[in-house]
Amino acid sequence: MSKKHVSIEELARITNNEFRTMESKMEKGFTELAEAITKLTKGVDELRKGTDELRKGVDENFRHVNARLSHIEYGVSDVPTIREEINDLHEKVRLLEKRVGASR
Repeated sequence: MSKKHVSIEELARITNNEFRTMESKMEKGFTELAEAITKLTKGVDELRKGTDELRKGVDENFRHVNARLSHIEYGVSDVPTIREEINDLHEKVRLLEKRVGASR
């Protein structure tokens, strides 16, 4: 193989060009990385916001279910009282029927 002689100036020019090319690629890479980080940060913020909204919805539904359960429990606990009141009303109706029948 024959050796090609390159002047120091030519070697400096080639090295300088390669350095600028590498520097340009690094700047482009850092710019892309910064854009990706920005998008990722925005995505995390949106996810956090969505999670907060979901949590609020779950809490609201939980309160609604608890309120309904409390209402049902209250109604169930009132059933014996309601039955007693109905029986009392039936007895009063029977007594009134007897009075009306006796007065005729």
